[in-house]
Amino acid sequence: MQHEGEGFTKKMIIRGTLEWFVPVMITALSARIAMVPFVLAGDQPGKEILHPVAVSCIKAPELS
Repeated sequence: MQHEGEGFTKKMIIRGTLEWFVPVMITALSARIAMVPFVLAGDQPGKEILHPVAVSCIKAPELS
């Protein structure tokens, strides 16, 4: 804030939201896409723990 000479105003909050929204959403989407193979391979040996974690990572944003 001080470096850019801007106060803590509504304009700054909107600007910060616009700057960070896309990177945060892309990170969340990438994490969900990375979990798809673990959901599809849920019945394979060794995936007993990864499958429920992957399902919860993929479904949690829809439930909140």
